[in-house]
Amino acid sequence: MRNNIILILLVLFSPLILSGQIKGLNYTKIGNYIIHNYRPDSAALSKFCRIGCIFIRFNVNQKGDIANLSFSGDTDSIKFITDALTISLDFLKQDASLINFLKTSGRTIIQPFTYNYQAGCNFPEAGVKNTNDYFESYLNIMLDLDHTAISLFHMLKFKGEDMQFFDGVLLHPLVVNNVVMH
Repeated sequence: MRNNIILILLVLFSPLILSGQIKGLNYTKIGNYIIHNYRPDSAALSKFCRIGCIFIRFNVNQKGDIANLSFSGDTDSIKFITDALTISLDFLKQDASLINFLKTSGRTIIQPFTYNYQAGCNFPEAGVKNTNDYFESYLNIMLDLDHTAISLFHMLKFKGEDMQFFDGVLLHPLVVNNVVMH
């Protein structure tokens, strides 16, 4: 799991990627609007057990609307996350200068969104008499929990469109956590 996170960070922070981005606007404003207005369904969140990353793709059209919004990965099983992200993206419209810049730039934006939700994991309780059963159960949950590597592999696959490359702006990843102690 730790190796997957390091791999993602290396790819996302590559100087080649960062040097190809348009200068002049603080792109962190995009992530700030998203993360500050991200409110996933708490009932769904309490049942969810997964670590992964969603790549959000969008641009701003000439009318100033968020257009071509799409999410990478297995959006059916993470629908409550993508629904909350869709709503949070609407808050970008509050910043007229940001919207105007994105509109005139015409660039496609990809915003990585990493999550670590463990509230719904059914980790075994410590002190179980049979330690083999305990470790086997714990290991099975941990192996099923981390979807980070597959998320990275599908980072340019949006709604069935498997892009080989894109000409746009790749932003610093956003991170949310809901980790339970086990």
